[in-house]
Amino acid sequence: MGKTLVAAHTGCGIHPDNTLASFLEGIQLGADIVEVDVRVSHDGTPILLHDDSPYLLSHTYEQLNRYPDIQVMMNTPDELLPQQTRQYEQFAESVCRDAREQGYAGLNMNADTCRQQIVDLAHTMGLKVWVYTVNERSDMERFVRMGIDAITSRKPLMLIELLKVCMDLKKP
Repeated sequence: MGKTLVAAHTGCGIHPDNTLASFLEGIQLGADIVEVDVRVSHDGTPILLHDDSPYLLSHTYEQLNRYPDIQVMMNTPDELLPQQTRQYEQFAESVCRDAREQGYAGLNMNADTCRQQIVDLAHTMGLKVWVYTVNERSDMERFVRMGIDAITSRKPLMLIELLKVCMDLKKP
């Protein structure tokens, strides 16, 4: 699905989490995306958006999703239930089907719950897969090889450098 994007976790540097300074710092570090907070659209649908926007007061989720620069991702569970772990294929199918049917651009997943199986299925269904929060180089390498579309990290400079040096890690 293309180049792996670097997503700076809010508070990835010297500034406090969820502040404009932190947001700008992520951009200055060279991240493609800066992690955002959950807000609610006019119709009550939760969406990921760092700062309040006037669009939230007047637009529904469906209307916001029409803007090409706003990608609404479906958050998956932070932890898998024992049954989801044992029957991961069914979990992956259910999550991907729900995301596509509900009009999401893709999945936003805790790195601990993301496996190659769900990445492949999501991509087959035209969905993106983002993972959070990945701060160890070995984990970054693994997710790049898996073909993850965006990796959120509190260490975006490490990820940027890894992507420069190791672009060949991505699956063909």
